Amino acid sequence: MEEVGKRFCDIIDAEKIKLTGEQDGRKESDNSEINITTPIREQCKDLNILPKSDNRAFGDISLECNGKVEAINVKMVNPKKTTTFNGGSVNVFWYILFGKYSSVGWEKLGNEIKKNRPTKCLREYYYLIYFKNSLEKSICCGLTDISGDSIIINPSNPIQLKTKLKLVKRSEQEKVDFMIGLFEKFIKKRAAPYLSYFD
Repeated sequence: MEEVGKRFCDIIDAEKIKLTGEQDGRKESDNSEINITTPIREQCKDLNILPKSDNRAFGDISLECNGKVEAINVKMVNPKKTTTFNGGSVNVFWYILFGKYSSVGWEKLGNEIKKNRPTKCLREYYYLIYFKNSLEKSICCGLTDISGDSIIINPSNPIQLKTKLKLVKRSEQEKVDFMIGLFEKFIKKRAAPYLSYFD
């Protein structure tokens, strides 16, 4: 996936990506996303990139690679206007730790971790990050490749990624410990007002 990700980045960095121009950055990103994915599909016909049937699908690009379908979330970020962007919620943890994509709640996820603590991550969740209105090079990386210093855990929007990302190398054990650590940090932050009130 590392080579594929670099190839994707090289393609979109060489393109003049046309933005749709909405004032709302999220709407602009949603509507402009096809201008990112189309050149990738056109120039990577040797890869098995699956059709996208739903704009809110788990993966904006779903790539079949070595018998597995890898989910790649396209992010269009304007570094002049924001320092963070949304990296996902409970389904991302469920997918990475247990290899499942289905609707799940935080309580079910926590119970599953307690009962069947993973010894390795079963999947990876990838981001293809394009920096709008910027000369910064695009980045393609997995969540477990991102330094903890580049992630903000938020009680309302669980995974917030900083636009200035640092990447790290982790062993398989370090990856699963990292993900469970993020989960534990989130539930502590979410429970803090309740625990403070009844203290």
